Amino acid sequence: MPPRKKILFAAFASTPLVTHLAILEKAGYAVVAASTFAETVSALESSTSDFDMVVLGASIPNLIRRTLAEQSKRLHPHIPIVMMFSHLGEHDGSASAIVSVWDGPQALLETMAEIFNKQQKI
Repeated sequence: MPPRKKILFAAFASTPLVTHLAILEKAGYAVVAASTFAETVSALESSTSDFDMVVLGASIPNLIRRTLAEQSKRLHPHIPIVMMFSHLGEHDGSASAIVSVWDGPQALLETMAEIFNKQQKI
């Protein structure tokens, strides 16, 4: 059995954090949750941050989400970033993929699977 993919999931509101944490873990992912800017940066900077993907939730303000994406790219340029948005017009191109919260958790899982499948083909 291949090792579980390790995901850093950041959301600055407790309900989406807990909900997505449960959904991702049920789908078989190992998830590290971050609920603040400092926790997210600390996880990214950790010497054990062997994440396979970073997911930034819609509850993170746009400017902070962009800053976190830039930090992630600087530290781990090979790790894909998925950003969740409540309004897709907010996307600035700094993520590998975007997901609308209105499409539900299945859209996030499908997007993640698609990214991992593309990586395996490379």
